[in-house]
Amino acid sequence: MKRLLHLLFLFSMFISCNEKNDQLINTEPEPEPEPELEAEVVDSSYVGFNMYFLKDESLTGADVSNSNLNELKLLKPPFVTQENIEKYDTSSHVIYLKESVALPESDAHFLGKPFVVTTDSTRHYIGVLWPMISSSSYCGPIIDVGPRFYPHDIIKISTGRIPMEHDFRMNDTIIQTLRNYEIFHAGIDCSIDSVKIIENDSINNRCKLRYTFTIKNNDELNLYVFDPLIMGEAHFHYYHNGVFLRTKEKIYQSTSGSQAPAENDNPLDWMIRLNSGETITRTVQKSGYPFIPKGTYECGFRFSGIFSLKKPDREKPDGRVWMGDRLAKSSAIIN
Repeated sequence: MKRLLHLLFLFSMFISCNEKNDQLINTEPEPEPEPELEAEVVDSSYVGFNMYFLKDESLTGADVSNSNLNELKLLKPPFVTQENIEKYDTSSHVIYLKESVALPESDAHFLGKPFVVTTDSTRHYIGVLWPMISSSSYCGPIIDVGPRFYPHDIIKISTGRIPMEHDFRMNDTIIQTLRNYEIFHAGIDCSIDSVKIIENDSINNRCKLRYTFTIKNNDELNLYVFDPLIMGEAHFHYYHNGVFLRTKEKIYQSTSGSQAPAENDNPLDWMIRLNSGETITRTVQKSGYPFIPKGTYECGFRFSGIFSLKKPDREKPDGRVWMGDRLAKSSAIIN
């Protein structure tokens, strides 16, 4: 009996100790939950459409022409940022900025200064700043500087004098990014409908052409463009060189037949408004060509706008003035 009481006493002591231990454990404060990590804030300069110079500013276009684009070190922040872009007109590759951007103009060091175009940190192509007064040429996208014809709140990405096999400025990713950020504008399209000889004098080495072209407004906005019916052919050809004809051996283009605006002329008065989706077709004549032999030719015509318009002059209540240039190509048979 004593042994049984002793066992019961030990068992009760064991239960009591475990209960106390449980109470000690349960009374400890529960660990606080770890705070949730906030998503990393991405600098807005690195998303969307951006343009960078290289970190090594001593490099030229020739130095990086055969480089791996993804291995080049970029100078941050971009000199053109998504946040500073108001619209990008893909018909002329004119980028309208909210605020002006300074580019090197006179320092010989910038000759062929490379830049890289990206969308959402994906690198697409490399181009260079190129002085318009340079006698040499570059094959690839360029930004003309020295002098800079456009206002400083405009960046225009052109092609060099050497034709490119592929236009790097246009690809589906770039276009979609511009659309995503609502800065895409289709601008205009230009086509050559016909080229005909009016006069072709082999003895005096002169020729006169008649050509027809069509301009279509593909933009969502109404656009103002030059109209030869309003301004006259001579003034029109001051801004447009007319159609050129080319073979592998030679190019035929006009060297006369244009007239500069008078001091009291306002080129804005020579424009017609093209509503969104509207087209116009015009036929003009151009003299000043040398004699053009019979044959099949590649033809080109570069339709242009005004280069130096400031923002208050190019923005209108019912549209905008189209700026830049657009090259149309076709073929012609001269009989």
